[in-house]
Amino acid sequence: MEDGRGKMEQNVTEETKNFRPFEDFDIWKRAFALAKDAYKLAGDKRIDRSVRDQMRRAALSIPSNIAEGYERRVTNEFRQYLSIAKGSAGELRTQIRFVKELNLADDTVCEQLIKECVGIGAMIGGFIKTLKVTVK
Repeated sequence: MEDGRGKMEQNVTEETKNFRPFEDFDIWKRAFALAKDAYKLAGDKRIDRSVRDQMRRAALSIPSNIAEGYERRVTNEFRQYLSIAKGSAGELRTQIRFVKELNLADDTVCEQLIKECVGIGAMIGGFIKTLKVTVK
C-alpha cells in the first residue's frame, strides 16, 4: 500500500539533482573570499568598533544573500537576493573607502578590496541579467 510519499520524494529528487551546491559557483567563492578579507581588514584596531561591525555585516551579507537566494530555488526570489548582495557590495565599498580616506587602514589593502567589491558587484549584476523574470 502506497502512502503517497514515494511520488513526492521522487519529484524532490528529480528537481534537486540538477542543482549544484552554491559553494561550487565562482560568484559565491569570490564573495566569500572578499568577506574573509574585509573581516580581517575590519579587525584593525584603528577602526571604530561600530564601523568595524558594520563592515563585517555588509561583507558577510554578500555571500550569505547569494547562498540564501540560490537555496530558495525560485528565480524571482534569487534575483531579489542577488540584488541585495549587490547592494551590500556597494555598502562595503563605501565603508572601505571611508576607512581608507581617514587613514585607518593600509591604502593598498583598501584599494584591492575596493576593486574586488566593484568586480563582484559587476559579476552579480551580470548574473541578474541572465536570469529570466518569471511570473508567479
